[in-house]
Amino acid sequence: MPKKRAKPKARIATKGKPGLKQCPSCKKYVGPRTQVCECGHGFKRKKRVAKKKAVGKPPGARVPTDSLDAALAFVRQTGSLEAAREALTRLGEYQIDQF
Repeated sequence: MPKKRAKPKARIATKGKPGLKQCPSCKKYVGPRTQVCECGHGFKRKKRVAKKKAVGKPPGARVPTDSLDAALAFVRQTGSLEAAREALTRLGEYQIDQF
């Protein structure tokens, strides 16, 4: 039966090289994936923040802000969304009758 090999200890560098990080306790340089230094210092991992996905219409389908502000002002002026729809319907019928 083959013998199990012991895991090699992390290599410790004495000079800073690209990709290495320095232990604040013993001032030695360790590899970037080292979680616990030989001196016992534990490195904290940075948490990744997940990007929020946009829900709804795609970015290209957005209404220009000026048009949206004008529509909201019209709804407020008429009192409700139903009143604004009714007013627009009457306006549409009036314009069709004109031609």
